[in-house]
Amino acid sequence: MTKIITLDREKMGGNPLVDNAACGKTFKFVIESMQAGVEKHYYWILRFLQQPGPFGLGFEQVLKLRDVFDAAASSSFFGNIEQRRSIQQGEVGKWLGALAQMNQSLFKMIHELRILDERLTLYEEDEKGIHESQLALKTVWTNLVEGGTQNPGSVLGLSAVGGPGYVTLADHFFNTDVKSSEDVASKVKAIDTNQKVKSLVATKLKQFAVWRDTTKKELRQRKRFSLSNLKTHYYTMKMYINWIRPYITNIRALNLKGDLNDPDIVRSFESAKIELELLAFNSKSFHTYYPAVRVTMKYVVLPQMAFQSEYQKGPMHMGRTDVVIAPYVVTQKDIDEYFKKKDEEDFEVLKSLQEGFTAIEDDLKEYLKQADMIGGKKEKEDKKESASFFTGFFTSLGSTFGLKELRQLGKENKAHQLKPIDAKSEKSKAGKAASGSAYALGYIFKKANRMVTM
Repeated sequence: MTKIITLDREKMGGNPLVDNAACGKTFKFVIESMQAGVEKHYYWILRFLQQPGPFGLGFEQVLKLRDVFDAAASSSFFGNIEQRRSIQQGEVGKWLGALAQMNQSLFKMIHELRILDERLTLYEEDEKGIHESQLALKTVWTNLVEGGTQNPGSVLGLSAVGGPGYVTLADHFFNTDVKSSEDVASKVKAIDTNQKVKSLVATKLKQFAVWRDTTKKELRQRKRFSLSNLKTHYYTMKMYINWIRPYITNIRALNLKGDLNDPDIVRSFESAKIELELLAFNSKSFHTYYPAVRVTMKYVVLPQMAFQSEYQKGPMHMGRTDVVIAPYVVTQKDIDEYFKKKDEEDFEVLKSLQEGFTAIEDDLKEYLKQADMIGGKKEKEDKKESASFFTGFFTSLGSTFGLKELRQLGKENKAHQLKPIDAKSEKSKAGKAASGSAYALGYIFKKANRMVTM
């Protein structure tokens, strides 16, 4: 049974990109058949929109704006979809758990590198002859290595309880700067004190100088190891995220609409409902306003599970098809804003990870750059490779969802210079072109399906 209805623009809904009404007549077709699959109508319309004349309308871009479905809870189709989704959800949960643990480890690595940088800053400033930096290192040595005042044989211990002759020992030790262990003798010789105190000062300065040189090498080696470990950890996380992305895409695609009040879906029936929406537009020869055709398809079908090739069980959809064809005028700004909202929805799943990385993003970039420099990479490559974790991640995520390309639609066609044109007249021209394309699509669609035409 086939029904043909032509509707005026006042009776139709708004544009999926802007809240404007259709710019011309809207056509609606209802096709109902329980003997043939409904998929052919979608692919016929898609190919006709894409193919150049005389076999099609030759639209430059055809975007799929909507692709959702729902099924009765007791149907075999519902069970098949839920089984496939649960398997992929389990995989995503496993990898997200691993990523959460690695995220905690990454914070610890960054914290450790910060502490190493603080310590190494004192060593580097000491090499430049800054007295305060060597004073800080001597404080660390006397407290941590010698044990402070708790050790009677330490610099602070002898100054405190060693007797009147050692009161000035700590002052001479902290005020005498030495660049190396070989420099100790000449520095101590210039001290104005008795020989016994000079001997003790020389001993303590010698021990400090050896400790400083040894720990400086150890800290630098430890930082190189930590940077290498951080880089490995970082790229392992990126690899895990690359593994997760396809699962997230599939899970979102398998989500059911879940409208319990939809009268077309009866829980005890073997029924399903599918909603598809296409937007085709041309940007060539237009500055601001593009002629577009919006095609909405709604299916209420009886999915029959049947074994296909290689013993894979899949649904065959047969039932009712509602097709609505409407002309519109859109702009590149409308398209960009629409897919910007789609981006936000797609990235919501991993938003928590992004928030966690915001706090350490600058440090992470700097340490990855240092790790690449240790590996001998060129500076330009360093800047490219050590980009923000989530800049690179979301760029690749956008390519997975096809969002990066969608945001650029129509912009490439602006390479050629167009003659200035009045916006009002261009909008009118685009509206007429869209109306003509919508009429042609509706007319040929009726012919192709052997419907009565006038």
